[in-house]
Amino acid sequence: MFSVMAKAQNPHGFADVHHTSHNGCKACAMEQLDILEKAGCNPKSICIGHLSDITDDLQAETHKAIAKRGAFLGSIRSATGWRRVMPRRSPSS
Repeated sequence: MFSVMAKAQNPHGFADVHHTSHNGCKACAMEQLDILEKAGCNPKSICIGHLSDITDDLQAETHKAIAKRGAFLGSIRSATGWRRVMPRRSPSS
């Protein structure tokens, strides 16, 4: 699948948005970027998403490594944590 995306991106410059697993897989994020780059994708057109699910990297080393390679960082699910913390308001408040 990644090689098909790379073939579409190369001549047309399409942006690729990818998702890591929802269990916060640091290795998956880096592996996706490795595969896409090897297939010929430009990291400046790649976004690796769900990086906010990586909770065991307090210094954000994975995020920094992805950014240094030129790819975009996605944190699609970051708002869901707020729902757990913020109290819900009733329609009358």
